[in-house]
Amino acid sequence: MGSSLFVAWIAKGDAASINQSGLLRMQSYKILNQLMRKELETGSTRQEAVEDSMNHFELLLNDKLLKTSFDVSSTTLKTAYHDIHRQWYSSIKPGIQQELLHGRLNWDLYNETTYFVTQINHLVTSYQKNAEKRIYLLELIQIITIASLLFLVIYALHILKKNIAHPLSALNEAALKVKNGDLNCHVDIKSNDEFGRLAEAMNAMSKSIIAVYRDLEKQIEQETAAVERNKRGLQLMFNTSHAINKNINGKFDFQPIINELSDTIGLTQVDLCLKTPEGGIAYDHLYSNEAPELSRCMQRLCEQCFKNEKKFIQQGNEYKHYYPLSIDGKDFGRIICHSKKGAPLTKWQDQILQSISGCIPTALNIRLQVEQGNRLSLLEERSVIARELHDSLAQSLSYLNIQVTRLQKAHTKGTENQIDAIIGELKQGINTTYRQLRELLTTFRLGLNETGLRESLIAMVIELRQRSEMQVELKYTLENLPLTSREEIHLMQIAREAAQNAVKHSEGSHLKISVYDESGEVFLNVRDDGTNLDLNAEKYDHFGLAIMSERSRILNGQLKIDAPDQTGTRVLFHFHPISTSAPVVRELSQ
Repeated sequence: MGSSLFVAWIAKGDAASINQSGLLRMQSYKILNQLMRKELETGSTRQEAVEDSMNHFELLLNDKLLKTSFDVSSTTLKTAYHDIHRQWYSSIKPGIQQELLHGRLNWDLYNETTYFVTQINHLVTSYQKNAEKRIYLLELIQIITIASLLFLVIYALHILKKNIAHPLSALNEAALKVKNGDLNCHVDIKSNDEFGRLAEAMNAMSKSIIAVYRDLEKQIEQETAAVERNKRGLQLMFNTSHAINKNINGKFDFQPIINELSDTIGLTQVDLCLKTPEGGIAYDHLYSNEAPELSRCMQRLCEQCFKNEKKFIQQGNEYKHYYPLSIDGKDFGRIICHSKKGAPLTKWQDQILQSISGCIPTALNIRLQVEQGNRLSLLEERSVIARELHDSLAQSLSYLNIQVTRLQKAHTKGTENQIDAIIGELKQGINTTYRQLRELLTTFRLGLNETGLRESLIAMVIELRQRSEMQVELKYTLENLPLTSREEIHLMQIAREAAQNAVKHSEGSHLKISVYDESGEVFLNVRDDGTNLDLNAEKYDHFGLAIMSERSRILNGQLKIDAPDQTGTRVLFHFHPISTSAPVVRELSQ
């Protein structure tokens, strides 16, 4: 482009130079013509015309346009111009001046002028060739420029295709693969430009994503394994709790628990040694699927394990881990597991073992407490039976013994009337004692239906209706308050004794039994519409009162027998069950 501009710049005066050189030729012919016309005409005007033409010729000859043209052209043009310039000033102009001075035409001047015109023609031709040469040069430059541009365009397209199109296509293909989940793609662009750096970044990103995915997959596998372990641990805890709760009042079978524990934690040798809290030797030794070395156990060296306070010890190529079965200061034994040297227990294995070693002593302690409670209940019931036997049968038998002594004395004296009276009293005492015995047997055999206190009370009401003509009504609203079996039995005894006394002694027509709760307390209200109660009357069943008072004392309740509104008798009993919060202190309504 610069060359074209330069050639165009130096060629911008070529046409004017050709035109001006042509004017030189025309001006030469004009001067020659004016000289020839001088032969025909006279006067000063022709001389002035020739001089004007000569001055005009010199102006054209010395014009800077002609000089500018050959200043940058070839030597030939410059030589031709200087020859014309020299010939004009050395021969042509002096010849014309001589011709004007003498007034006659010199044919030599004519011939010389003709030759001068020929040289001017040569100069014009030189200017023309010079202009054509420059045009050709301009064409050549343009052709070269166009060819160069085409080459540059093709080369640029090649460079664009190589350095831009192909990298972009590779990057786009890699991006689509990554989008479709193929992270193993590799962009092969080897250059130091932005695409190369982008390819390196994309390859590094793919590697990083693959590493992250692998790490995430590894973490997922670890978390899945942990969840599976936790699931198995929870299942083991559930099975253990279920087995313990199902057999809380019977014999525990810990063998399935030990086998499942061994399978869960992945250790083939797990031992369970059980002992009493007071003892030092195991009464039961259970082991998992793989039987351990029993030499120490066969020798009954239990104290070495029970007195060992270390959590684990090393024996040869294995570790022995000890988990005490202790709760509330009571030691029920040990769980002992064996692991190989260099493979200690993991955290989750230790947690499962600690959990199981907490469940087993809890179950054993609960069973121990239940057994102690049963023993206390048995002793308590035996005390109640002893007192009731003393208050009933013992006193009746003492009375009968006294009557037998009287009968013996009367028989010795031979008093028939007195003997008959004593025999009558003996029969009455025997009947009373027999009745009391039946009531005691009924009381001792009293139990609860499997459905609970309500069904037992309903069965009692049905029995009372069958045995008497009284209308017996039951109102039971104790569904929302739980009672223990011990509380239900004693409450049932009190209700039965109160109802039986009402049926026997009230002489009424209606009996209402109400069992309800209020402010966390259990209330029993047995009321009849018969005669008022005389607690001092011997006809009243003091044996029943003794039973109710004893049961009330056992439940730490309050028993009140009165006659509200001076009609009938009311037995009101209330106590606070152990399943609720602190008892509510209240005054019984009068």
